[in-house]
Amino acid sequence: MKRFSIRKNSWRTDWVLIAICVASIPWSARGVDLVVDPNANNVAAVAELIGALRAARAAGLPAAISLFSNGVYTLTQPDNWEYGPNGLPQISSEITIDGRGATIQRGTNAPRFRFFYVSGGLSYEPITGAGLPAGNLTLVNLVLRGGWAKGGDSSGEGGGGGGMGGAVFNQGTL
Repeated sequence: MKRFSIRKNSWRTDWVLIAICVASIPWSARGVDLVVDPNANNVAAVAELIGALRAARAAGLPAAISLFSNGVYTLTQPDNWEYGPNGLPQISSEITIDGRGATIQRGTNAPRFRFFYVSGGLSYEPITGAGLPAGNLTLVNLVLRGGWAKGGDSSGEGGGGGGMGGAVFNQGTL
């Protein structure tokens, strides 16, 4: 059996151990602060937000995402079509978004879409992993502006389809 020894009073060893401990904490437990200023580079900032949401969902553990303080994230196209067009990835895990005064908005000439779909886990099969597990979304200090999910127009005797949420379509926990 090999023994592991550490020299006493070694600042280098202390820093290495701290780095190992911090690196072993799951990403989602630490959360993430977005660093791209959407007012300076909206395309990169939106890509960073989408990437953070996907990484949080993939981790499957509670996650916290802090947006760039007072930034304005302008979405120009849907990311997916879960129960209609959504500007951001589906929420199918526990995610908290701290807006820090930021705004998420739909671009002026963008097609119609809502911002978030929060899964209710209604079609999730835990054994096979098919479908989306239930989601839990907490929004803090965040403005959602211009989301638009319009249902179909009926004509004659036909009924229109549901718009299901202008900003958030929630089947889980919001």
